[in-house]
Amino acid sequence: MAHIFFQLGSQSDLAREELYSVFHTEMEVLSGFAFSELPQQKVKKRFDELGGIIRAGIVLGEEKNFAGIQQSIIEHATQNAKNGKKMKIGIFIGSKQGWKKFGIGLQKAIKLASKGNEYEENKFSVRIVNRNAKNLDSYAVHKEKLLEKGNFEYVCIPLPTGWAWGISINIQKSFDFATRDMKKPVRDMNVGLMPPKLARIMINMTRDKNGNLPAKIYDPFCGMGTVLLEGMSLGVKIAGSDLSKKMVEATKKNTQWYFDSIEHLAISKEEKADKYIQWKKSPFFLRDIFIKDATKSFTLHQKKKIQKSAVVGEGFLGKIFHKPITTKQYEIQKEHLFPLYRQFLFQLSKENISSLVFAFPFWKGKNKTTYSFVAELLEFTNKIGLSPLRSPLRYIRDGQVVGREIVIFKKI
Repeated sequence: MAHIFFQLGSQSDLAREELYSVFHTEMEVLSGFAFSELPQQKVKKRFDELGGIIRAGIVLGEEKNFAGIQQSIIEHATQNAKNGKKMKIGIFIGSKQGWKKFGIGLQKAIKLASKGNEYEENKFSVRIVNRNAKNLDSYAVHKEKLLEKGNFEYVCIPLPTGWAWGISINIQKSFDFATRDMKKPVRDMNVGLMPPKLARIMINMTRDKNGNLPAKIYDPFCGMGTVLLEGMSLGVKIAGSDLSKKMVEATKKNTQWYFDSIEHLAISKEEKADKYIQWKKSPFFLRDIFIKDATKSFTLHQKKKIQKSAVVGEGFLGKIFHKPITTKQYEIQKEHLFPLYRQFLFQLSKENISSLVFAFPFWKGKNKTTYSFVAELLEFTNKIGLSPLRSPLRYIRDGQVVGREIVIFKKI
């Protein structure tokens, strides 16, 4: 077991919930990082399945002040340097003051130490890859191959009692999420698009007590297919439906595009065989993407398509607003949306599904108020056998008025 750190994404509550769903161990959260004792190989194997985690690494020590951190990192770099081979180093400072107060000094100290002492002892060749006195992003870490043997990204984490430091073992491949989001053939900015990372987080929330993903996921409001694309990227079988024929066709085109691109993915043959074996011959999942009104009953044929699936998705989020709404505007949105969600959940409660993770809208009002009908909706779901596992978790981007409340349901 190793003392592991995880750097949480901007939606820290969701990221923490995702970690628990995947690893099923309690974690201590400090300064935007979660800490736990976990097998290093397990973290490496599961990391790329996560959506809300930016970095994972091994904690190598703690110090009362940054001077101690600086000395520990220099000693580690010196001990791990190889004669004749240039070591590449990245530096990440998990503090608001960051590089200005700590990073520049650490960079200079490492370079000075690499020159060795007056007897040319402990001398080593090093290149620090940070530019413009900034932390490295995902693309830079992977491009510079800092996760490969002999190179390091040192991570410095402020704690209430001092500092922790360690080395990264995994960094989120944000460019993979961007490819699935931006390169898919059908996109429509007039349709509310679920962020791919949020879709990945929600899929991970359907895992069982052993951390295993469901065999199949079903999105009843599939739209452009974001949830289904993330399910495919995890090697999960998929099904989806939408009232709009246009949306169903868009989802089919986007999932077909991803199916066709699998052969070109930069992953090992073993991983392809393991994750995508059910798609080797042809994309049979296209038959499980169909037109359906989510508020209506399922036909026998449709029931077969979704049987024992985990349901993941979000419905219509309502009107797009660009500034905080008034009570009257909220009441109009509730009048349109609440009956839709209530009827949808009623129909779903009658089906043989394994789990349900769903996002409902909430709105920012003036003077830091918020509007939501989710509490009222949960009073209804408790009566029909769908009980929330825990309090809803909120997701909203900076500058947005409409956010999402994610609820994890269990059938009772």
